This record gives sequence, C-alpha cells and structure tokens, in this order.
Amino acid sequence: PEWYHYDGNHNRIGDLVLMPKPPYTIKNKNYPLTQGSSTHGFDPKYTPEMGAIFYAKGPAFIKQENLAPFENVHVYPLISKILELDFNEESIDGSIEVLLPILK
Repeated sequence: PEWYHYDGNHNRIGDLVLMPKPPYTIKNKNYPLTQGSSTHGFDPKYTPEMGAIFYAKGPAFIKQENLAPFENVHVYPLISKILELDFNEESIDGSIEVLLPILK
C-alpha cells in the first residue's frame, strides 16, 4: 500500500511482503514461537494498538500539547528543523507541517 512508502525499487524491500491480519502470525514450523515468528509489526492503519507513542520535551516544544496520531516519517523533518539542518522535503516521505503545531 502507498502508506508503506515502498517505492518498489529499494534493495531492502523484498519481492513479496506478507502482512497477516491480526491475531494471525507467519511462523517457521522448524522453530519455536519465540524464534521463528513474530506477534508484532501489524499495520497500525488497521491495528491501532500497534501505533507508537511520541513524547517531546524541551525548549522547542509547547508544553502539554496533544496531536492526532501521525506517521513516524514526520519525525525526521521535525528533528531537522529543531537542529536547523537543511533537508529537501520533496525527497522524503515526511512533512514538517504535520508537527508544526507542537513547536514554539
């Protein structure tokens, strides 16, 4: 799906990506559950309990500001802005606009 941000040409992305529907897992029958399968990594778009928690504290942030859930790809432009690093927003998947409401 588009929200995975896979361009289809990256050498770290396999030819086939399997995403089981929770609570099902993919298991290697030659290994016990703890070594051959995973019970985490489900798509948070369909499994909200897989979403991450984001806490930010420091002089760049508004105190006790809450945001709607957002994708982790937006953290990179946030950190770059705080550290005053240049980056080309057109070359990444994230956008600083998503996290501007928490910045002073």
